Amino acid sequence: MNINYRCHASIDLYGRKLLGYDVEPIKDSRIYKIGIDGNETDIGLWFERNIKQMISNFGVNKNSEIGILSKKDLTLELFLEKVNLPHKIFKKNDFGRSPITL
Repeated sequence: MNINYRCHASIDLYGRKLLGYDVEPIKDSRIYKIGIDGNETDIGLWFERNIKQMISNFGVNKNSEIGILSKKDLTLELFLEKVNLPHKIFKKNDFGRSPITL
């Protein structure tokens, strides 16, 4: 299996790009890039403060429609260090990837 049918094509392509694959951009992208000063923990705090506005701006119906991608587990761990929102993190382990609910 080489296509993720559970998410929008632009998100799948961005994930592949993070992993170093050469990908062609698509017109209907749902990936947004912004600059935030600070480290991963600061970005997590910014995310928590702005999540309601992002949900409103992008017409998100359920929090499960939101995904944060990173190349390394440590990056996500630092991002979530001070985030007090319900979430699932998918981390690498000896058996592939498994969700950890926090």
